[in-house]
Amino acid sequence: EQLLPFINVNKKAFFVVCDTYVTMEDGTGLVHIAPAFGQDDYEVGRKYDLPVINPVAEDGTYKEGPWASRFVMDKDLERLIKYIRKEEVALFIGSGFSIKAGAPSVWDIIDAILEEGGQSFKDDLTESDCKQLRLVSEAFVNECDGRNDLMTLLKNLFCFEPKDCSDQQTLTKIPHIKQIFTTNYDTLIEDAYPKSKCNVVTANEGCAYTDAHSTTIYKVHGDIATLNNSASIIITDSDYKNYFKNKHFNLIWEELKQAFIKKHVVFIGYSLEDDNILDIIKTVRDCIGSSMKGMFLVAPHFSELKKNKLKAKHVTYIDAL
Repeated sequence: EQLLPFINVNKKAFFVVCDTYVTMEDGTGLVHIAPAFGQDDYEVGRKYDLPVINPVAEDGTYKEGPWASRFVMDKDLERLIKYIRKEEVALFIGSGFSIKAGAPSVWDIIDAILEEGGQSFKDDLTESDCKQLRLVSEAFVNECDGRNDLMTLLKNLFCFEPKDCSDQQTLTKIPHIKQIFTTNYDTLIEDAYPKSKCNVVTANEGCAYTDAHSTTIYKVHGDIATLNNSASIIITDSDYKNYFKNKHFNLIWEELKQAFIKKHVVFIGYSLEDDNILDIIKTVRDCIGSSMKGMFLVAPHFSELKKNKLKAKHVTYIDAL
């Protein structure tokens, strides 16, 4: 099975071969080979007509994939790759991961709510409030058409035809990832997986059907499939404040805490334009203290201000370039 599915391979490459320099007397009798990175491996590769795959350029940077142009010896990236190989990583995925596929961004949702509320509704909000979905949603529920209309608006926004789901498809090819937590309302991640290889948990009941052999996707804020139960959707300021007391999610919250204790958590698709994810990190740390493993956030071109916010929360930033 190909470990890095984004590397282009032009012929059959992943199968078992034999050679005399591997013996049962020294180790397990089974090793991996890389024909581009060693004389013995190269000779075995020639014998079995293996491709010589070298994703590294002469200047020591990756030539392709999500780390293209990054130096291979970047210590934080190498550390993260090591954790992934050891199946010690859980993903925490935000809305930025779905934008390429055509899903509405947080800003799209905010704009739609402001438009639905009308000019007078918008005028009553401060400029700062208009940048935070949770505050705009709260005001809409309290001052305009109520929660049911907010859910209808949300459902209409997420009735879109997916365009480019290559990121989600790539994710399904990494068997080392067994736990994915997402705040996304859309179903792009679970739709990319074969149904036999993933479990989707949208509320407490789903926690009973997880297993170690499949990837489990926890919908931390609900999804469009559960919009008929508006209490299962986390979007307003009140929803966020009451989240950790919400009876629909208390078991998911326990799973989340365990992930932070047992796994290195990697955040993808977050811009930190609001502090929701930082609030989750703070709440988890308040609950479990120093038991947390390392955290990473992967995103392109963060400002120094954002990097410092992450550093203060002991989150390692990796520039996605």
